[in-house]
Amino acid sequence: MSRHFKKIGIVLGILCIYVSACVCFAFAIFNGLFLMESFRAHRLDDNSLFFETGIEQVLGFTYKSPKMTIKASRTKPADDFLMSVNFLDGRPPQKCLAPKLFVSTVPKFLRVMVDKQLTNHDKLKYPNSLGTIEIQTILGEDFDLVFVFQTTLDNSSVALTSEELFFTTPIAVEAFKNISAGCSQ
Repeated sequence: MSRHFKKIGIVLGILCIYVSACVCFAFAIFNGLFLMESFRAHRLDDNSLFFETGIEQVLGFTYKSPKMTIKASRTKPADDFLMSVNFLDGRPPQKCLAPKLFVSTVPKFLRVMVDKQLTNHDKLKYPNSLGTIEIQTILGEDFDLVFVFQTTLDNSSVALTSEELFFTTPIAVEAFKNISAGCSQ
C-alpha cells in the first residue's frame, strides 16, 4: 500500500509540475502579446503633442550637457528656482536665483511636440549631443521625465530620445543656448 501511495504521489507531483509549466507558458504568451501590443502603441503621429505640463507643476529642472550641469530647483511651485551650475572644464561652480531668460526658456521644454518619428537608423543623422533634460514635477519621482536631445551636424534639426522613442521636435538649438547661459544671463 505504501508503494501505491508513492506512485500516486509521484504522478501527482509530475502532474503539478506539468500544470505549472503550462500556466507559466500561457502567462508568457499572454504577456508577450501584451508587450507586443504595448510596443505597437509607441507609434507616434507626426505633428502631435508628446508631453505637456505647466511651469507651476515643475519642482526641478536639470540640464546636463557635454560642458556643464545646471540644476534648478524649488520646494514649492510658488517659489523661485534656485540654480547651481557646475562646469566640467574646472571653472568654479555658480549659484544664483534662476535668471529671467532661464525661467522664460524652461516652458519650451515643457510642451514637447513630435515633428516626425524617426527610426534607430536615423540616429546617425543626429551625431551632436545637445544634452539631457530631466524634469521633476509635483507628482513625484515616479513621474520624472528624462529627455536626451541630439542635433544634426549643421544644427538645423533637433531630435529627442525618450525611452525607446526617437523623433524630431521643433525645440530650437537657441533654447539650449539660453539654458546654458546659467547664472551669467
